[in-house]
Amino acid sequence: PSGKDDLDGLETLAWTADAAGNPGRAELVTLPGKRAKGAKRLALELSGGESSYTAFRCEGAWRLKTKASSKTVLVIYNDTGGALKASFAYSVSPDYVWYESPPQTLDSGWNTVVVSQGESHFKTASSEWKHTAALWKPEDCRALSLVFQSGKRTGRVFVDWLYVDAEKNRNP
Repeated sequence: PSGKDDLDGLETLAWTADAAGNPGRAELVTLPGKRAKGAKRLALELSGGESSYTAFRCEGAWRLKTKASSKTVLVIYNDTGGALKASFAYSVSPDYVWYESPPQTLDSGWNTVVVSQGESHFKTASSEWKHTAALWKPEDCRALSLVFQSGKRTGRVFVDWLYVDAEKNRNP
């Protein structure tokens, strides 16, 4: 963590596989070599299955910032043997309303993913699952999710760094 009241280093928090998608496993690992931030990496095991995706979730309480310059940044190593589509989602309000970013391609190896939090490019139920919505209730984010369009593919993805432009929300 950066020492500031922001969401820097979220890869070190507790992440779990979302039961609605394919099975997966999340664990913190220490790997040798140069790292973008910190000593731990989040290892995400994609087990494949009948669903089109595997998702991992981290619960919390944060106030997302939505200025034009506000962003979520991830440094990810794709070790699944080929390109993989991934998106980032925020669950907001007591109802955990889902806002998912447009998917981005993760090539094999290291990738940097940037999601603009201030754009109207999220899909949600109210946008009929089209990427046209802005974040609603950003001051009441309850969960963060990584979504991989993995289908039957198996393999591992390592998150070296995860930053979200937000503040801890002490009074959701």
